[in-house]
Amino acid sequence: MNKLYFLKAMLLLIVDITIFSLIQAQNLHVIDVNKIKNSNPSNFQSSTQEFAELNGIFYFSADDGIHGNELWSSNGTNATTQLLKDIAPGTTSSNPRDITTVGNRIYFTAYNEGQVLQLWTSDGTDAGTQSLIDLVPTGPNIYQASDPYFTNVNGTLYFFISYDNFNVDPYYINQLWKTDGMAEGTQMVIDLVSAFNANYVGNLINSNGRLFFTQYVSELGTELYTSDGSPQGTTIVSDINPNPYAGSNPSHLTSLNGLLYFSADDGSGNKLWVSDGTATGTYAVPNSNNIMPSGFDNSPFTILDNVLFFQGNTDASGIELCKYDPSNATNEVQLVKDIAPGANSSYPASITNVNGVLFFTVGPSGEDAALWKSDGTDAGTMLVKDINPGGENIYSNLINVNGSLFFSYGNDELGNELWKSDGTTAGTILVKDIFSGPPGSFPQFLTYKNGLLLFAATDAKKGSELWKSDGTESGTTLVKDINQTSTASSYPYGFAAINNNKVIFSAGGLYVTNNTDAGTKKIGAPDISYQVNFKNKIYLLDYSYQLWQTNGTKEGTSAIPIPSIVDPSTEYVTNMVATESLIYIVSSNFATNQSSLWRTDGTPEGTYVLKTDLTPGFEFPTALGNTLFFGTYNEAHGVLWKTDGTVAGTVVVKGITQEFSYYPVLNIYNFKGRIYFVSYAPEINNYSLWTSDGTEAGTKVLKPVGVDFYSQFAQANGKLFFYALNAVSKGYELFASDGTPRGTRLVKDINKGAASSTVRSPVSGDTLIYFIADDGKHGAELWKSNGTKEGTSLVKNITPGINGTNIYQMVNAGNKLFFTVNDTLWQSDGTKINTHPVKDDLLKGVTQIGNLAVIDGKVYFSGYTYHLGQELYVGSASGDFAPVSLVTNNTLISNPSENEFAAKLLTNPVTDQLKFTVSVKMQQEARIIITDLSGRVLTSAKQILSAGINTLSYSSSSWAKGIYLINIETSGKFNATLKALK
Repeated sequence: MNKLYFLKAMLLLIVDITIFSLIQAQNLHVIDVNKIKNSNPSNFQSSTQEFAELNGIFYFSADDGIHGNELWSSNGTNATTQLLKDIAPGTTSSNPRDITTVGNRIYFTAYNEGQVLQLWTSDGTDAGTQSLIDLVPTGPNIYQASDPYFTNVNGTLYFFISYDNFNVDPYYINQLWKTDGMAEGTQMVIDLVSAFNANYVGNLINSNGRLFFTQYVSELGTELYTSDGSPQGTTIVSDINPNPYAGSNPSHLTSLNGLLYFSADDGSGNKLWVSDGTATGTYAVPNSNNIMPSGFDNSPFTILDNVLFFQGNTDASGIELCKYDPSNATNEVQLVKDIAPGANSSYPASITNVNGVLFFTVGPSGEDAALWKSDGTDAGTMLVKDINPGGENIYSNLINVNGSLFFSYGNDELGNELWKSDGTTAGTILVKDIFSGPPGSFPQFLTYKNGLLLFAATDAKKGSELWKSDGTESGTTLVKDINQTSTASSYPYGFAAINNNKVIFSAGGLYVTNNTDAGTKKIGAPDISYQVNFKNKIYLLDYSYQLWQTNGTKEGTSAIPIPSIVDPSTEYVTNMVATESLIYIVSSNFATNQSSLWRTDGTPEGTYVLKTDLTPGFEFPTALGNTLFFGTYNEAHGVLWKTDGTVAGTVVVKGITQEFSYYPVLNIYNFKGRIYFVSYAPEINNYSLWTSDGTEAGTKVLKPVGVDFYSQFAQANGKLFFYALNAVSKGYELFASDGTPRGTRLVKDINKGAASSTVRSPVSGDTLIYFIADDGKHGAELWKSNGTKEGTSLVKNITPGINGTNIYQMVNAGNKLFFTVNDTLWQSDGTKINTHPVKDDLLKGVTQIGNLAVIDGKVYFSGYTYHLGQELYVGSASGDFAPVSLVTNNTLISNPSENEFAAKLLTNPVTDQLKFTVSVKMQQEARIIITDLSGRVLTSAKQILSAGINTLSYSSSSWAKGIYLINIETSGKFNATLKALK
């Protein structure tokens, strides 16, 4: 072989590899905002939230970042904390939960390799961990209706199989099962649907060796049932509330001395009841004080010295601590102490027996709550400690640890941490500040067995892991850093541009990014509820409706010193809009269903309400210069309003007479310095397109065409697009307007005939809008339009056939569209060939793609991978994510299925003339760029390509020996690179 030819060939090969590598380089990159590596040790159970314990070993679910969420065991040491079984191999999670100890085995639910929910059992070994039965079958219309409610009845595990299967009739499945831990001993006790037509089962409990539970039957409501483990022994205990369909709704089922105590309503209010499992032995206990058991957590009553203690409600005393002593059948239900005197309520909650002392919290819903204790008497019921008077106080996980109370407690300064109490003010102390500052370490699943306290907690370095405590700060330590591989999710959303080419977003707090990992920093403020860009700053509302401002720096991020715009307990914010001069906030009142309009300029004195009595239907606040337009309605009129930010300037523009009342002012939109909206037009007895210049006289029907109620506006190419009735075919189709009656007309009858094309999700662009439509042949697919009939066409039939494609989250960058299809990121430039999934190596394995946004030429979105969690992805919106085509030597590249484009070298090696052909199906413009390998441009020319084969020739006499790249990019968005040698 000629050496020179061999060298040339090798050089070409090297160039091929180099260029291909450059082309495959990732345009996208991911920013792992939350780098904490959580294993999340947990055990979510229907009856309690503790770890299961068997023979001194604790069992829980955890994720080590390698195997997914699987079954683990520990006795409180690093060495013994280990994966027990990888039930769903690989990174797929089996998600064990409801882990319960019965006899010498544990039971739990888990998903197998095929993601079928099953009942599992284990003796604490890998080999002894096996599935027993399938609990819920798989299918597109199957929904697990309730927890299994695992309950130990004298060594036998009882549980429910309960789910909705919309493929069968009746669609709900409710069955009572039992197991002895062997497959052959796992059997259905009774099909509750066949026996009782029962639904909504729950509240299993063992009382005196019998199973009690509640279930709903349409003719009876929810009542108390019992079972001895046989079909014939599974019966209703008593129809306590004889009112048909009402039910007594038994709750707080508690076993004491062989009897079952519970709360139930016989039609005259909630009372304390007792039952031995028979109808005659089921009755309300004496209660002349008319004390009604209450409480939302449905947990069993607390027992101290064979006396029941619970939250009770009376007209005179409100909700207070009450008790019942069943030692004498004539005893009454009694008030222990009226802690909040009079009809006020103290809301005693989390009542916990700690070696003969009852600890509980006082305060509504954890707000400003305090810790109390009681010996069961008025005099012995007293405050232990108000840790944070007047502030946030949230208690949970109260448990008895060797005679002391341990609990998880959170306030607005320390966050949520582990505390303990000996019943004195001085002895109620923080055990350890595991994660300094809010939100704290959130101790959960506090479990004390065999002298060992285990729990899950989060610190700043290791994340959510397994901890233990002996009650001292030094003795509160990490058991094991289980996950050292995969990081947690940050769930980024709310992307908005800020100064200096940066973007802010919410991800467990407010962040700013310059699109690099190092330049992504937390700048303060809570998560975003609403945000607007106003005078070079971002103003935002957090979820408590406190107003904040930021310039993208930590120093420039602060809460504006004004009270919350609305009270979250009575109102909710529905919108936030900025005009050129003011920010407007719209809120709605839960009780009155009336809306309020607020304004702010970012200062306390410039923040106040304009109107508080706006009628329902406050819709589509839209800025036009310094004016805000919005719509309301009443019984006679749809009303268009405007405001300049003053009370006097908040006025009705026009009331629109209507024949029916349902959101009559819709979709207010700013186009060419006027507003456009949809409202009722009497002349056509239908909704129509309106326009307004802000005056009553200038508010009129632009053209009496029947606009679809759900039509959305979009604009491109100087036209306003909407969805209206084609007068000829009578179907609803795509319309466009230039703002004049004459220029408002049908663009195209996409679904010919009387059928409608169901245009939806239009996305504005420079010269094109993209939208979804159904032409009756392809189903709902992606379309484009420039406002002309010829320029309106199907972009691509992504899903062949007539079923259509589920297209979501469409965002436009100029005329380039990004969207998702079946959890895959797609792109389109409006051509069929360039409408495809984004081809970037970084997207392999990425799911749950969402929150798409295009800002300053970059596309932002969130996506999930097992190892990174739900994180931020960034890429150039202008760059082509897909690899461009390469042509070497005389290789022909084309689109053979469509014959739309081909390119071929005619001379290679090149002498004095470079010649090549470009074949196109339709006439179009092309740009030809010829460079050497260094990137130096030798030729840059525009060329009109005629339909057919075009032969192009360029002088190469002055070129040095070497390799040259000829890039051909057409207006039809075909792109190829030929490679020539001289």
